[in-house]
Amino acid sequence: MGDAIKRNNVILIGGKKANPWVHLFDDQINFVTDFDNGGSQAFVSNLHPKPGEQARYTVSYDPNALVGYSVIAYLRNPSHTGNAVILPGTDSDATDAAAEFLASEDQLEKFQTIVHTKSFPYFEILLKTSRLSGTSLNAELIAYRAYPGLR
Repeated sequence: MGDAIKRNNVILIGGKKANPWVHLFDDQINFVTDFDNGGSQAFVSNLHPKPGEQARYTVSYDPNALVGYSVIAYLRNPSHTGNAVILPGTDSDATDAAAEFLASEDQLEKFQTIVHTKSFPYFEILLKTSRLSGTSLNAELIAYRAYPGLR
């Protein structure tokens, strides 16, 4: 499986805890989802925070939590012969919200406007997801990285 991921276009759903193949992209990723077993907290580490960004976005491990975080990463595969889309989240609802964001033409058009490009560069997006009891998730883009120089 590892060789196939290194050579082909892939979509990986889930973070390190749920999908060990995500580790193949550790050297490319800025927004890293993880879990602190001791503190029972899921979080996203921002390895290189920009001004106004946090170094860590944490949520409690509570099935009734109203806030979560997810990442959409569009990167080169490890062999640079294809592309990878990686969709991790602090919980399954947050991961679903990332997939919904990625499938939304409206959201992608807004992101294209933010990065000032007509075609998508490689990128990472950090989303904050929230919901009210009985409603669907709302995803808000809170940070991103665009890598237009990668080809």
